[in-house]
Amino acid sequence: MRNFISDPCHKFVSSLCLFVLLPLVAEAQVVTFVDLNPPGNYRSEAFATTGIQQVGIVDNHAAVWSGTAGSFVDINPGGVYIESYLYATTGGQQVGYASNAGIDNAGVWSGTAESFVNLHPAGAFYSYGLATTGSQQAGIAAFGNTHHAGIWSGTAESFVDLHPPGADESEVYSTTGSQQSGSIVIGGTFHAGIWSGTAGSFVDLHPAGASSSLAYSTVGSQQAGRAIFGDGVNANSHAGVWSGTPESFVDLHPSGASRSWATATTGNQQAGRAIIGDVVHAGIWFGSAESFVDLHTSLGDDYRNSRAEGIWTDGSTVLVIGSGYYQPDFVTHALLWTITIPEPSSASLILLGLAGIGVLRRRLK
Repeated sequence: MRNFISDPCHKFVSSLCLFVLLPLVAEAQVVTFVDLNPPGNYRSEAFATTGIQQVGIVDNHAAVWSGTAGSFVDINPGGVYIESYLYATTGGQQVGYASNAGIDNAGVWSGTAESFVNLHPAGAFYSYGLATTGSQQAGIAAFGNTHHAGIWSGTAESFVDLHPPGADESEVYSTTGSQQSGSIVIGGTFHAGIWSGTAGSFVDLHPAGASSSLAYSTVGSQQAGRAIFGDGVNANSHAGVWSGTPESFVDLHPSGASRSWATATTGNQQAGRAIIGDVVHAGIWFGSAESFVDLHTSLGDDYRNSRAEGIWTDGSTVLVIGSGYYQPDFVTHALLWTITIPEPSSASLILLGLAGIGVLRRRLK
């Protein structure tokens, strides 16, 4: 499996709901997390969430959850498909790929293994579905040794090649239906950009002074990703957001981090990760570097590294999906964080209640 973007808890702990109070943008927030790794399975990762559904992999099989480890459903198509991944979901439709005799084929599902539809375009060597709106899917198809960004409308024959003239390679990671975000390679350099459904519509978002950039997510009004400043050993990845132009780039790099990535956005909140010390920390932002909230601190000492891949919100609750390295088992576990933003009138009561929970947690250790 190619790496595009970069790159209830285990047993007894799964029965605990861990609460952490984090300072954030003028009001208190409560963070809880659930370890989605199903009992008896070796490894899991999750990449996207809606309000009710999460998708990813369990032991290299396409996986769907509904908020708990026990809700896991294996939707690997079976037959000739020995491996499958899910990267995005609308709740009713999931997108990713399934591997047929070692060749990865983009595809869509409707919640079951039997519903798999192969999107692999004619003439492509391999392909990946990375985003969906339900009616439009977006991703990558490789022709020869070259990645081409593309979109589908539910069938292999509907593939539209978004590869811009003059680009060495191109990749789409996200779509709203009317706008797609991703990157192109020009002269060996990645340039973040957006499309409006055609190859000729590409808009280069590459910020001034950056040596490389990628836009991993879009909601139309805002794009999220990263820009790399410097070269060689001095290169540093900075999380950032755009509003449709190179000049609109806002650097989200948190103070004290050596590198950072923003992998998803709702328009108001961004999810991603930052390397602090030598540990990868999942986190969220609220539009500025100073607003970074470290989600890794909610996990406790059993988790060595963590990353946030996807985000969803209804305005008062934020769900963040990702994964963390679970040290007792020496494997990666899919994780789901819930961030509750209380009403200002409720914040003081929650502060008092969580003070007692903090004492209880220390005793449990």
